[in-house]
Amino acid sequence: MSRSEIDHLAHRALLGQVSVEAASGLFNQSKVLFKEGDIGDGVYLITKGELRVQVAKPDDTKIVMALIESGQLIGEHYLLEQSSGGKRGSDAQAANPCELLFVEGSTFLEFLKVHPTLAHLLHSRAAEREELNLQQRS
Repeated sequence: MSRSEIDHLAHRALLGQVSVEAASGLFNQSKVLFKEGDIGDGVYLITKGELRVQVAKPDDTKIVMALIESGQLIGEHYLLEQSSGGKRGSDAQAANPCELLFVEGSTFLEFLKVHPTLAHLLHSRAAEREELNLQQRS
């Protein structure tokens, strides 16, 4: 299952169950959503726009790892992967004006208990993403 398919599945399920517990926000182009090293306190559902995910190489140059589009999730990796200590391993910045829905980490983790198949898919993707991040930094 592709990243987009997994995210759309999560997006639909989350919107149906946690929308009353989520907060929305608007981000102008270039606004930083989070920085590498920040504590991952929740996930974001992108409802409009795109986010650029970047990591720093040892020489401090930035590498764009992904462009996260409307309908996709961002931030779940650091809630799921204990090895990260909950710290974000990348920067996320609005590539253009964005509208996001924020879901608290505890709410998201409870949601995944009710949706174990989705949890498994997201865990697998998180592990793949961690490996890619390590390769890109070298």
